[in-house]
Amino acid sequence: MPHQTSFDTSAGIIINTLTGTVDTGLLRTVLKGSAEAWRTTQYTRWLNDLSNAEDRLTTLDIYDLPKYMEELRKTTGVPIHNIRIAVVVQSRTSEHLFAEMVSANRGQNIRVFLDQPSAREWLVNTLGRTVPAPPSPLSRM
Repeated sequence: MPHQTSFDTSAGIIINTLTGTVDTGLLRTVLKGSAEAWRTTQYTRWLNDLSNAEDRLTTLDIYDLPKYMEELRKTTGVPIHNIRIAVVVQSRTSEHLFAEMVSANRGQNIRVFLDQPSAREWLVNTLGRTVPAPPSPLSRM
């Protein structure tokens, strides 16, 4: 299985764990799944863990990613400008910095980290204060 989705209901995080080769097709599938999960949970914190995956995204794939996120906004209603996406990788590269910059230039909030604790810290803290998670509809199921 190339990816698995889970939820941290106490922190309000949608967690995607990816394995194998990550290309634009898989990444779009994962992001679409997160957008659909948002409809149910209203979780605006997404954690994509690629630390055990091989990243095969090209510079053009990265450049087009914010455009795809905008398409998701139009088709699913997900408020992409309010979503925080943390990406965990094995090692940071210039492509990861490029992804952060391109996303920021389009008003989207994506950051790349080397470990899950740092990623989670960024997801739940804004300007040094902890933002509470929304009530979980999953806990009522």
